[in-house]
Amino acid sequence: MITTSIFMGANIPDSGTVSTSMFKSFIQDEVANRLDGFTITEGQGYWKGEPERTFILTVIHNNEDVGIKVACEEVAKAYKSQFRQEAVLVASSETVTSFV
Repeated sequence: MITTSIFMGANIPDSGTVSTSMFKSFIQDEVANRLDGFTITEGQGYWKGEPERTFILTVIHNNEDVGIKVACEEVAKAYKSQFRQEAVLVASSETVTSFV
């Protein structure tokens, strides 16, 4: 199994921040139709020394499921474009887990 997390900062250059309602719309429009299951958490991140609210989307999937990997990259690119981000981090690592 693989855990993939997408780290999305909320600061929009020269335009404030991504609001909760903006993020919920993004999830409905760009994520829910691409991924069957995922978890969203919020955190405090730093980009170039500046603190910012951060949304973390996590999905656990089978290593052979190339479609999930592609979907996560598409989500990251959509967020980067829609909210004018300099970068969006997509991190994947092997996970020892089981569904009960």
